[in-house]
Amino acid sequence: MPSNCKRLKSKEVYRNPWIWLTEDKVIAPNGRRLTFGVVHKKHFPLIIPCDGKYFTLIQQYRYVVRSVSWEFPQGHVGTKTMLQAARAELHEEAGWRANRIKYLKSFWINPGLTDQICYIILATGLIKVRSEPDPGEDIRATKQVSLSQIDKMIADGSIKDGVTIAAINLFKICAKVLTAA
Repeated sequence: MPSNCKRLKSKEVYRNPWIWLTEDKVIAPNGRRLTFGVVHKKHFPLIIPCDGKYFTLIQQYRYVVRSVSWEFPQGHVGTKTMLQAARAELHEEAGWRANRIKYLKSFWINPGLTDQICYIILATGLIKVRSEPDPGEDIRATKQVSLSQIDKMIADGSIKDGVTIAAINLFKICAKVLTAA
């Protein structure tokens, strides 16, 4: 909570194993009383699997939008560290084991709605293994694509997942910064 807002009360209004919602009553710096609905969700890793030339995307059915979605592997941390969770999700969803795994950047998903953070993890030195999706996941396919193919998939609407779009763009920025250094 920013120091210029004072939270008066926070009341949990819903909870399940994945999300919880609170209704927060605050006083703004101008003295106005406001109510915020806040979606709380555990932070998660998004993994960018890259073999140096190609990136691996997964396609899975997403119930909330009732459609299939091309995206990078991503998932819950649970009791693992962020990097352990990234390794597990990479194996489960994409069928890869990585010799090298590195944290790149993180970002807020939607700071006007949720406090959730996405951690972008780069996985390289990939070794193919059998994927083992969680029972609740409906992964339909995986495919390896070039960076220019990802750009085309974003432009033509084949990739609509916001965190995947943000992650590939942050990857490009990080790559430019490292190359320039």
